[in-house]
Amino acid sequence: MEATFYAARPVGPPDGNKPLAVQSRELRLVSGFVDCRFHRLVFQPLITLPIVMRFVLTSITDAFRDVGRVAGRRAAACLLALTVALCAPFVPVAAQTPFTLDTRPAASGTVSGLWWNPQESGWGMSLTQQANIIFAAMYTYDAAGAATWYVASRCVVTDDGCTGDFYAVTGGTAPTLPWAGTPLSVSRVGLFTVRFTDINNGTVAYSINAVNGVKAITRQLWVATELPATTLVWEKSPDLNVGMPAGVEVFRGSGNGLRALYATVDSAKNANVEWNVASVAPGALTASEFSALEPKRAYVVVNGGYFGASTINQSFSLIVKNGALAAPGVKQLTRSGQIYYPTRAAFGTLATGETSATWAYPVGTANVVTQFPLPSPNNSARPPQAAVTSSFPPGGRAWSPVKAIGGGPMLIRNGSKTITAAEEVFDAGSGITPDSAAPRSAIGKLASGAVILMVVDGRSALSRGVTLSELADMLLSLGAVEAINLDGGGSSTMVVNGVVANAPSDGVQRSIPSVVMIRER
Repeated sequence: MEATFYAARPVGPPDGNKPLAVQSRELRLVSGFVDCRFHRLVFQPLITLPIVMRFVLTSITDAFRDVGRVAGRRAAACLLALTVALCAPFVPVAAQTPFTLDTRPAASGTVSGLWWNPQESGWGMSLTQQANIIFAAMYTYDAAGAATWYVASRCVVTDDGCTGDFYAVTGGTAPTLPWAGTPLSVSRVGLFTVRFTDINNGTVAYSINAVNGVKAITRQLWVATELPATTLVWEKSPDLNVGMPAGVEVFRGSGNGLRALYATVDSAKNANVEWNVASVAPGALTASEFSALEPKRAYVVVNGGYFGASTINQSFSLIVKNGALAAPGVKQLTRSGQIYYPTRAAFGTLATGETSATWAYPVGTANVVTQFPLPSPNNSARPPQAAVTSSFPPGGRAWSPVKAIGGGPMLIRNGSKTITAAEEVFDAGSGITPDSAAPRSAIGKLASGAVILMVVDGRSALSRGVTLSELADMLLSLGAVEAINLDGGGSSTMVVNGVVANAPSDGVQRSIPSVVMIRER
């Protein structure tokens, strides 16, 4: 039985009111392509004979799940019938080297997806990665223009790609007929190798019946804009939860070009664990060093607030430890010759156990920590507001946390996204760039009362980073009701049980003056 390809593509513009999975598609029968084995020939434009049928694609995920129920290599046949490459929008991504595939079990799917050469529309590959194995299915055409496919069912990952045996598959039953159990014919035709220069680009080399071929490939992108950061898939990673006590959990998230981690601590479930703050002054340590030096066991450590390297790593953010002010943070900033007094976001816990995010400022020469219901309405594009006092901004009152960390801007307040970057004077001069995708760190409180620490990787081929708005959305999707942004960029680091769990964008851990942690009480 010959192979037949069907392809689904959108009918009209995307409907923003419907999920992608249930928007209307056309199903097309596609034929008439050049055999990819004859790589020495100039690729010819495709000739297609479309037979159009309207249908609703209920779920790409369901389709793959159904394929998984078909035994053996029948999965390849069903998969290929659904995944022929179309002329979809293509956004080039600059190559970055060196590049190594992540083969951790929790990182499955690093290169999973559809791949093609945009200059040779009509043939392509479906790659599915699980840990250190890639399943590859190439759909193409033979010398007579008949549809055919090849599979590499066990392509073992080494460094930046994989190599495995290549097989031709024929036989099976048409999807329009009841399954007849027609036996498949599987024969080895050569070797398959794929190498990646980054997460979206690579090269495939193959031999088919002693004919060799090499082609550049790129990930096929279906939409011009990125999906929301809240589409990450989170899982409680076994490797990050070894030895964790009750009340402490660590999760790893991936998807949509992002990688992130979050950890939660719920003292209501276990009174022997808590969140806390650690700092050094003067000087700085890496998160791993803070973890190692913690006199009580540190389960999770995340970088803290802002600091200045030119001032002996002085903390630019508020720090309260054991009820005492360890660092007042920045009290004034100069922009275009004018002085601004920012009330910046801080996160802390009172002696009563109440935990919240607020806008705080160390008032006067005595640095009396004062909280405000709203930040001083600054904007560096306008003249500055008056100096902060106990009565300005209105509603100020003394705040006496037993532990607190400053950062900013505010992300979530009273269950709503509340980003006050302008008011807190996080402008271009601050280097925070709220609307740019970057590595980020945050601390917050969930509706359950648990404290959450989050780190999002960025500035790499594996993770683009997020804006502050995306960071707030991610936290809201996990149930956060209070949250503030912490120092990000190269500082963003999470250490779990003494081991760095994320990928700091500097390539190594940055030395920092403060951290927040989940530890033994």
